[in-house]
Amino acid sequence: MITSDGYKTVFSGGNLHERGVGIMLTPNIAKSLKGFWPVSDRIIVTTLSSKPFDTNIIQMYAPTTDHDDTEVKAFNEELDKTLQQLKSTNIKIIMGDFNAKVGARIIGNTVGSHGLGEINERGDGVKKMILL
Repeated sequence: MITSDGYKTVFSGGNLHERGVGIMLTPNIAKSLKGFWPVSDRIIVTTLSSKPFDTNIIQMYAPTTDHDDTEVKAFNEELDKTLQQLKSTNIKIIMGDFNAKVGARIIGNTVGSHGLGEINERGDGVKKMILL
């Protein structure tokens, strides 16, 4: 963890300049930090004290389409396992780079019409997750 001017940055992965994910917390939010869990160089979890339940923020960076299916499957399994290990009563926020293209169409009230390209397989998975 790095603290600068009251801002706290937690990170997971290699050194700060290559491979990894992180979350920067404002001084006010940093006061609520109960802990963090560096899962891998693609996933980190923070737990914030909140009411009525604690909040988990999961920051992730999915493999690009250049990676083979084995790596993508391993990442998805690691993310699923991480989610299963969190308290079921906690609020969960998953954010990051899904490396998905959802295309230029509206999906629910979450994705607007200003996306790029055509929807890809991962984008279809994100679309299904949004509509749940």
